[in-house]
Amino acid sequence: MTSTHESISSHNHGEEIVLSTNEKTLQTLAVTSLDISTPTTPHSTDLKQITDIVETSTQLDRATSRRLLRRIDYHTVPCLLAIYGLQYADKVSLANGVLFSLKSDTNLKGQEYSWLTTIYYLGYFIFQPLMNYAMQRVDAAYVVSAMVVVWGVVLATLGLCNTFAQLMAVRFILGALEGVVTPAFGLIVASWYKRKEQTSRQLLYFAMNTGFSLWVSVVIYFIAKKAQEHGGVSGWRVINFFLGGLTVFTGIITSIFLRLPKNAWWLTPEERKLAHARIIDNGVGTGETQHWKWDQVRDAFTDPTTYFIFFINITCCIPNGGITTFQSLIYQSFGFTPLETILYQLPSFAMSFCWILFAAFVIHKFPKLRFFFMCFTVIPAFVAVLTAGTLPDEAKYRWTRYGVYLMSVLYALQSFLMWALMPSIIGGRTKKTVVATLCFMGYCVGNMIGPQVFRASDAPRYIRGLIVVASMLALVFVLCIAWLLYLIAENKRRRKVLARMGVSEEERLLKNKINGELDMTDNKNIYFLYNW
Repeated sequence: MTSTHESISSHNHGEEIVLSTNEKTLQTLAVTSLDISTPTTPHSTDLKQITDIVETSTQLDRATSRRLLRRIDYHTVPCLLAIYGLQYADKVSLANGVLFSLKSDTNLKGQEYSWLTTIYYLGYFIFQPLMNYAMQRVDAAYVVSAMVVVWGVVLATLGLCNTFAQLMAVRFILGALEGVVTPAFGLIVASWYKRKEQTSRQLLYFAMNTGFSLWVSVVIYFIAKKAQEHGGVSGWRVINFFLGGLTVFTGIITSIFLRLPKNAWWLTPEERKLAHARIIDNGVGTGETQHWKWDQVRDAFTDPTTYFIFFINITCCIPNGGITTFQSLIYQSFGFTPLETILYQLPSFAMSFCWILFAAFVIHKFPKLRFFFMCFTVIPAFVAVLTAGTLPDEAKYRWTRYGVYLMSVLYALQSFLMWALMPSIIGGRTKKTVVATLCFMGYCVGNMIGPQVFRASDAPRYIRGLIVVASMLALVFVLCIAWLLYLIAENKRRRKVLARMGVSEEERLLKNKINGELDMTDNKNIYFLYNW
């Protein structure tokens, strides 16, 4: 049994770190780091498990991997699609409810309607750290399934509200409960799928934002139409009863099938082991539970990527909060009736749905185009919002404004691509929790600000609000370009260090696997290279 020694210079402090490498037992294949002065020594039990999983990965043939992938998709993807679609349908119900007596039934005045969205994201913001910490300690699949059932019950109670205060209380609770969904899904996808498989699966469920809204809007149309014709219970109340019941039913069904690899009853013990082995090339660990590591918290707060994610989320979600909440009222300002407004929103949902699926297909074939879509998808929305807001409010421009405004929905792809990227470039289970928490706190801040830039005094055209939205979309473009340049520079720097160390590509790939299994962060793992 022979050993060699390697030395590298820390890029933060310039000191030399001498690291021992035992090629046969793999002990030190898992500890070379860019930032730490003392390598982490793996426990012998961990080492045995890591060695076992690495050996399993080398024995996993392509046919077995494909068969396993189909089984994972069959049990996991439908659950993700249904839950994510319902999460957005809830937001659509508020936007459409305002067309069918919500304001008059609850006596909403001034900015109170805007506050119904802001309070939702306040609940999301406050409970985001708690939900993410819960998923650090408890299986994320169990947490999200339980929250779906509870949020369905709460959503149904929204239809019982009669005052602004009651609406605010229920919307706050909904935000607290629904805030678990996107972070949980990121962990679930990271636990099941290879890097190259993650974006397509994530964009599929992100597409349900608008895909699900297509048929929900049709159902809402007929519910509201019947309520208008026959009287009785207001349309907005029936909408919430319907969506609440559907959400509870979906939560119960998905709780049976949605699992992480350790607890997937629909896989044999050997298949669970193979499922883990499939993804160790990712080099960022999994979404399984881990104990809390404060050094990874510090790592997250010193990583520029954390701040890019946080500020891009804020700037992109100011448009999201405003457009989602006021979309129905903006369409109504074009001269459409409430029922026509629901119907004329359907093409925008269809356009967004198809755009996301198109991007998923292209990025699956050409992964390097991910940042191209992230940067340039905001440009059509920027043009659309400015044009729709500044064209004269005359009947002859009605359809021009409508047609141009349809493109405003395309910007949503930017956030979805960024969220899809996070699980594959953030290593370390605690760091994943911290970055996800900050990411979606930024998401909340943007969505809280968004509705407030659409002032009641600016109705019905909301020109000032649309100008703010356009400005934020332009800033998103600049931040995405800067982030891409940072990731490119970081990869070049790492390759130079590896070249000085004399590390071959084969050795880099193997050591990256081991570091990922040891729960090392992407920032500490010199063998990890960012994908974009």
